[in-house]
Amino acid sequence: TNSYSDKKQINIYKYYQSEHDIFKLDKFNILKEKIEKLISEDRKITFVNNLDIKFIVNKMWFVKSSKGVDLASHSHPEGVLSGIFYYKVPNHKEPGNLIIHNPRNNIIISDNNNLKNFQRIKDNIILKPIENTIVVFNSYLKHSVKNKSSNEDRISIPFDLNLN
Repeated sequence: TNSYSDKKQINIYKYYQSEHDIFKLDKFNILKEKIEKLISEDRKITFVNNLDIKFIVNKMWFVKSSKGVDLASHSHPEGVLSGIFYYKVPNHKEPGNLIIHNPRNNIIISDNNNLKNFQRIKDNIILKPIENTIVVFNSYLKHSVKNKSSNEDRISIPFDLNLN
């Protein structure tokens, strides 16, 4: 147990969340560095042109969720960009879709690998997670996870980035 996950959360809500500083651990350093390089150097992802800026991870944690997990709508005000690395995703019709709320319908989606794992429904963007992929979005956007109906665990590593 820790400050983010206690026995009630694990037993009732069916998910475990680590502390938010795992990027400081040696085991996660390679992932942290790869994320920072990807986001800082790929201008298609960051939508920044002609600026020499670097993004740094200021929070990173992992979430292990079980069948029936819904995560309520929330945002990450501590970051400029937020993202999720999908480490393990059940091979199921509904593995726990990420819903990004887009009330102004102005979000541009950059699908660099042509995965086509998203759809727009009203003012939401619904993304089906794919193992070993990263999703990045503005931290102020509210997002949630819905309808995970697989018996397999899903393991994701969310992170927040700030400008260096």
